[in-house]
Amino acid sequence: MIVRKNVRSLTSAEKQSFVKALLQLKRTGRYDEYVHVHHRTMQPAVLPYEPADPKYRNGAGGNGVEADEWRVATGPFAERNGNWAVPSYPNEIPPLPGTGLKRRFGSAVPTLPTLGDVAMTVDEEVFYDTPPYDCSPFTVGFRNRIEGWVTSRGDPRIRFPGAQLHNRVHLWVGGNMVPMTSPHDPIFFLHHSFVDKLWADWQALQMKNNPHWAPHYAPLKDGPPGHNIDDVLAPFTHTVRDVLDIRKLGYRYEPPLAPRAMFPLSVQAALAAAREAEKWRRSPFWAD
Repeated sequence: MIVRKNVRSLTSAEKQSFVKALLQLKRTGRYDEYVHVHHRTMQPAVLPYEPADPKYRNGAGGNGVEADEWRVATGPFAERNGNWAVPSYPNEIPPLPGTGLKRRFGSAVPTLPTLGDVAMTVDEEVFYDTPPYDCSPFTVGFRNRIEGWVTSRGDPRIRFPGAQLHNRVHLWVGGNMVPMTSPHDPIFFLHHSFVDKLWADWQALQMKNNPHWAPHYAPLKDGPPGHNIDDVLAPFTHTVRDVLDIRKLGYRYEPPLAPRAMFPLSVQAALAAAREAEKWRRSPFWAD
């Protein structure tokens, strides 16, 4: 079983191997294929009544330099080193003119998600997603919360305004992490591996606490194309159901997050109180 380690747990040699692997993928052109796969597949993932806008559902090294159009100037992915070609995107909002990897830490949102934000996410009760499967801050479920669509409008426990969790990290890094071509920044893969870890942790807690709700996924049907459990994940041949269990995929993460055990009692108490106060919002979906 392959173990996906926290980037902070990697040895210097492992970090160097990781960077070398990325640079090799870039040299062969395989890395840029992933960028374009992400760009193409994210665009149609909307319901019929939602806007056909690629920005609608979505939103390692140093910061960019303001005087140089926010290009990264240090590390192996800096344009000056000639190993990490990134095209210009002058029509993005905000625009990304000129070539090279760009970052703009803290420009769109001033803070990253907190430990408490992560705790609330993994502690989300029972439902992976609920109708209408949209990005409303009032749509109940783990998916909507970890994506970052549940904001302070929909949950008064959230301390900071604006996008949350997954979306907030994209916005905080800024630059090439903002548009649908965000895999141009290698941070994308570190970020999404952690998102995947949180999902695995949530699944494990659900299997323990609510096994009768298996497979702990929704929608089973009638959701956005590519999101229903038996939809094929284009351009691949696997369905959503095929990739729900990371153990069957042959990997696991370092010891899983366990919110009720790892957070201080004050945080645990706050979460418990907030769950009770929030039941009115969830009541149409609760089962006996």
